[in-house]
Amino acid sequence: MAAQIFQDRRMFFAGATPWHGLGTKLPANATWAEIAPMFPRVDERPIVMAGGAVIPDQKALVCSSDGRYLATVGADYCVVQAETIAQAILTAALEAGAVFHTGGLLGDRGARGWLMGELPAASFTVSGDNSPIKAYFSGIWGHDGRTPVKLINNATRIVCANTVAAALGETGGFKVSIRHTSGAGEAVINAGEQFKALTTATARLQDFAERAAQTKTSREMVQDALNVMFPLRNVDPGLPPTEAEQARRDDGQAKVIELLQGPTVAPAHRGTAWGLMQAMTEFDQHLTTRMTDAAKQVDAIAARQIDGAMMGDLAAIYASVASIAGVSLPR
Repeated sequence: MAAQIFQDRRMFFAGATPWHGLGTKLPANATWAEIAPMFPRVDERPIVMAGGAVIPDQKALVCSSDGRYLATVGADYCVVQAETIAQAILTAALEAGAVFHTGGLLGDRGARGWLMGELPAASFTVSGDNSPIKAYFSGIWGHDGRTPVKLINNATRIVCANTVAAALGETGGFKVSIRHTSGAGEAVINAGEQFKALTTATARLQDFAERAAQTKTSREMVQDALNVMFPLRNVDPGLPPTEAEQARRDDGQAKVIELLQGPTVAPAHRGTAWGLMQAMTEFDQHLTTRMTDAAKQVDAIAARQIDGAMMGDLAAIYASVASIAGVSLPR
């Protein structure tokens, strides 16, 4: 019965149904009180040996609602409850009208979890495209003895273990990691205060996007950016690339050019620096999420890491687009 309760409560979502079709749908304005039952408190219990002696330097973590065992941790481990993460998110969004968007528990025992909020006031659209660019912020944690509390602002909508990994892998932005030690709860709340800078960062991104959307790119500019995105690696400077290396590069560049004409890029943004950056970003996300079977999430991450070896650093890629177009990246 306990396992069934856990399965039924493992995640919630507001807005669009996740790709895996799982979870409890909540209204867009769901409060923490409505979400809290999905995140039971975690209790600490002493570990007693067969003879009755208590192990002094270790303790067990269990779910308070059903006694479900989560992990064995050291005596100095301090639990950061889900409600503390939620408080940090609400603190961060106090001036931005945030709403909880997704959240849930991961793993066979539900020892890891996440909460993701959206800042509607910080979301924006770019002239010529009605698709919103949404601002998310998340708290990711684990009661497994290994996973710290991570607070991040992210562009990936988290709905599963795969998208947690994708969000954590995003470059730039706000990211804090807090270990489960004395004072961790207070540190989480203090970090939430720093999240308020997200609205300023998003405003800079909006300004950059508007200017990039007005910057036309030539065929030469696009090719130069693609050469940065798909460098020929491990090639002797004195020798031409191998057929396999050249084919891999050509295939990647052809896919990005295809995406430039696809639904990812609004017609008004085709032939612009912003459209090129969207196509490049879509290609990167395609590598991460192309395997959608939940049973193959680990394989999907591995595949992204392998394919990513043929790509240049994403920050350098985007910087190259900006410099080619004469537009500065937001800082």
